[in-house]
Amino acid sequence: MRPRTFALVALLLAAPLLTGCIGQGGEDVEAASDVSSANLPGDDLPAATTEDGRNLVTDLTAEDTISAPSWEVGQWFGYHVFFGMEDDEGIHYNAVVTEEEGSSWFLATDNQDAAKYEAMFDLQLLGTFAKDDLATTLNGDPYTWYSFPLSNGTTWEASFDLGNLVGGQPQVVDLTFEATYNPSIPTKDGEFPGFDVVGYTAEGNLTMEYDYVPAIGWFGHLFIYNPHSDGDDWVLHLMTMGSGTNWTGTYYVDEARPLFEANTDTFVNPEDPGANQVGAPIMGSATVSEEATYVTGFLYSYAFAGASDTSVVDPDHERHGFTSVGAPFSFAFAFVDVDAKPGDWYLESTGAGVAAGGGAFLYEIVETTGTL
Repeated sequence: MRPRTFALVALLLAAPLLTGCIGQGGEDVEAASDVSSANLPGDDLPAATTEDGRNLVTDLTAEDTISAPSWEVGQWFGYHVFFGMEDDEGIHYNAVVTEEEGSSWFLATDNQDAAKYEAMFDLQLLGTFAKDDLATTLNGDPYTWYSFPLSNGTTWEASFDLGNLVGGQPQVVDLTFEATYNPSIPTKDGEFPGFDVVGYTAEGNLTMEYDYVPAIGWFGHLFIYNPHSDGDDWVLHLMTMGSGTNWTGTYYVDEARPLFEANTDTFVNPEDPGANQVGAPIMGSATVSEEATYVTGFLYSYAFAGASDTSVVDPDHERHGFTSVGAPFSFAFAFVDVDAKPGDWYLESTGAGVAAGGGAFLYEIVETTGTL
């Protein structure tokens, strides 16, 4: 079971680890994303050309209906991801179609850190995608991108757990989506026709805003907003910085196996002593297998007018962790991403004070590689 409460929070805090801009086959992103010379995904659609000779990739109109894109092995998309409105740098990685599996495609990445986070948290940008509608999963639950065939005014409904993006507890949001024709969607490589997509809550709050651009075969931009903010601030922005076919290089597909998934909280309520909570210390061990490549995840501790300690010790007796001393408040959060050491690892998290707690969500990562 994945740590749903922390999965996307961890992804947001992972930005410093996912660094660098990796282009096609190791080239510069600018040089590797010439849409004008690429084999555009929409060119392969059975209905891409109309009876009057129009190409729906470049000549789409408001009266046209378009099917799901026809991806191919070697097709790639360059993502640039911004984590909150204060992030003006972002991170970049590529997703690559590495397999055709009957009725689905499989997207892997050329970025080792992104592969680890896909294994741990099941992102909606990597993994298995249905050919007929690009349906995939997020945190193990269904994730709906579009409702094909797509036309001006197409509507659909979908539910997502966005709570981790907006402050903690799992929070399933029911959204109604609508696609609207746009003759000039801005992309990295110019303006192309396509469809703008918006997703609103039942209360009318804008929660998701993205598009479908046949010239890309997917989206150009994606914004996710706090579902309670009515679209006045976004918490995640993705933009496609290039796409094409015939990608070559090494890609990574990882498997995450849980080692520790636990947290504890202690707090005092002076106005209602009956509501006090004393969290039991976390203690335990887990065995890292011989085939594991990394031990990856995160630890945290916090304390208000007290102290808390969270640590994990590897088979060589090396400690990974920290102590928080609340004077008045302290919070510590750290990623663990180290080479796997087979054998027993030990975890301990204890704390006391007006409020104190900690947790650990660690996995052994079995990394596999492939080449195209």
